This record gives sequence, C-alpha cells and structure tokens, in this order.
Amino acid sequence: WVGGHGAGLGGIIVDKGGFNWASGKFPLYDEPDTSYGGMRWGHDLPESLAPLSYILRCRTVPLRNLGGCMSPDNAWIIIQGIETLSLRMERHVENAMK
Repeated sequence: WVGGHGAGLGGIIVDKGGFNWASGKFPLYDEPDTSYGGMRWGHDLPESLAPLSYILRCRTVPLRNLGGCMSPDNAWIIIQGIETLSLRMERHVENAMK
C-alpha cells in the first residue's frame, strides 16, 4: 500500500515504546530465548531499554534468522511509491468523496 504497487515487498513497523511486554501474556517476550543466551525480551533488558522490547526483538531476530534487510532493488521501488504517496492519497480521498 505504501509503495502503490506489488513490485516490491517491504514494510514499516511503528512502535511508540509504551507497551508492557512483561505482562505475562506474550510467550515470545516472557519465555527464555535460547538463541540469545536465555534472555527474556520482556524482562531482562535494562530498565532504560525495556520500553523498546518489541522493536529490539523485531530488529535483531529476523535480521539474524532471515537476513531481514531489504534488497537495494526493493528499496528503490518502495521509495518510488513513497514519493508519490501524498498525490495518491489526495486522489483516493477525491474519489471517495464522489
């Protein structure tokens, strides 16, 4: 949707950093992660980093497991779509108001 086409895959994660990941409701953040020395993402980070548990895990685990970096070609294709996003939104709104 952000890119405006299906030619490149990518996305955006928006995290305010205010959620309590140590609440006991999220096994990925409560149970030890053996690939990171038994660290529990929602509990074992220093207090200053605790609000960032989600985004830190999102950045480190997929990058290690999948090589979660966007390819240069996909990045270029997504940028092309982002540059036209405001124009496309204007047109969507205009069409919706008809």
